[in-house]
Amino acid sequence: SNTFGLTGIGVFRTELPFLVDKRRPAEDELYEQYKQVLAGQHGKPVNFRLLDVAAATLSPEQRQAERNPALGMRGVRGLLQHQDVLRLQLRALLRAAAGTESTGVLVPFVTSVLDLQRVKAAVIEERLTLRKQKVPVADSVRLAPIIEVPAAALVIGALPVDSDFVVVAIDDLQAHLLAADRDNS
Repeated sequence: SNTFGLTGIGVFRTELPFLVDKRRPAEDELYEQYKQVLAGQHGKPVNFRLLDVAAATLSPEQRQAERNPALGMRGVRGLLQHQDVLRLQLRALLRAAAGTESTGVLVPFVTSVLDLQRVKAAVIEERLTLRKQKVPVADSVRLAPIIEVPAAALVIGALPVDSDFVVVAIDDLQAHLLAADRDNS
């Protein structure tokens, strides 16, 4: 609805290509998918949430299962441990967003300002690398932490310094604060 300024895609989940074939998609595959999504929005904002999956999905060869992947090495924690996956996704997003001004990158499972700073540094580095290779890239993307754990809520005042906006995932934050899933009566 445009009445309240709600246009475009607030959260585009990016996990599907990584889960469907149980393999890591190529950068060009991700680029084509992201470009198609952006083209379909005709300049309206699109916020792509970076991968938020268990570490076993990011690196299937490491089959050591976590006891509680829902609270373990997932979201930005997993991506920072698997920089190749983070940078693969960032390169595809930067390429797809070339010529656009309203593309956002949402960083899931942030627990500190450092998480956000490390992703921001990776965005800058990948943009520079692609430009050196003469690949068209977005001049900028809007970066935002997803506030879904109490640790992030406690530092919410500091997070906007390194971000363009903030997304609060009320259902996840509530579940972590109350130690009760939304389906738990």
